[in-house]
Amino acid sequence: MLAPAIRNRLADTDSAIRSIRFDIANSIAYHSLPKHLQGFIDDQLYGEFQIDSRTPSSVLTARRASAVALQEAVRRFFDDHNADEPEPFLVTFAYRAGEVAPGHPLQNVQTSIQVGKAALSKHEMDGILTPDVEFRLPWGERNLVMPFHLHGIVFSMRSSRRKLRLQHTARKLDEDIGLPSRMTRGSYLSGKLKGEFLTRAEKMATYAGKIVAAIKIEAKDKDGELICDRERVFFTPRNAFELLHSWSQIPVWESVIPVGPLGEELHRAWHERLQAASFRDASGFAFAANEAGELWHEVMSIVNSGARSGLALSAI
Repeated sequence: MLAPAIRNRLADTDSAIRSIRFDIANSIAYHSLPKHLQGFIDDQLYGEFQIDSRTPSSVLTARRASAVALQEAVRRFFDDHNADEPEPFLVTFAYRAGEVAPGHPLQNVQTSIQVGKAALSKHEMDGILTPDVEFRLPWGERNLVMPFHLHGIVFSMRSSRRKLRLQHTARKLDEDIGLPSRMTRGSYLSGKLKGEFLTRAEKMATYAGKIVAAIKIEAKDKDGELICDRERVFFTPRNAFELLHSWSQIPVWESVIPVGPLGEELHRAWHERLQAASFRDASGFAFAANEAGELWHEVMSIVNSGARSGLALSAI
């Protein structure tokens, strides 16, 4: 769901990137890595190079460039449509099928994407979907989970002029997908934001493309409803490594997924801007794509080994 605190800026993502960089670069875990692995991680944290189909979303400069390109694409989309603007809605799909323990490979990524696209198409909605990965401490449990889920900006394409009933449609999406979720529902639609459609969509684009260096801790309110508190203070260097590892499995080129003709239009605009992103040649990004999985295995083995000794959780 779109929280009221979401703002039309990239400050939260920039803050998260600074936090991830600091946590890793100043951790005992990082300094325990051999030089070649330190160089590999440095490329994820600071590498600047032309984005192509092999660039993973763990490269933070590329991840941020994608978020900027998405926001610019949304702005162009609404400028082009002018008075014919379709009303934007934020959609979220969050199911247990995408959950893994931190540090493990993501699972059911393509399945999650395909079922989300199919459900939107069935209900005559166009738009784009973007992957998200976070840490969550479930209510009543002691171990973190790392859910892969989807956010997106969608538009109702129904021929009927009736206003889209958000909660009713979200329930129908949930029924069509039919997967269990930790949330009350796995599918959410939100759109009741103040301001013009362009401003609303830009806020959604900022939210959809974000990175968050925090842990969501589930709690229950006085009515027994599940709520989440976002806590940065519990985010450790080990979590920062685990977050990068998860993003390494999602190419930047595949981080915006079109649904329907309007989604294709948004996707093209995002892709053009991402291609035009200006980066220097790689200073140290000399690792072939087929090496990355093996290098990440080495990194996470050392990080986990240090964690068992209590070292990877500490900053120098």
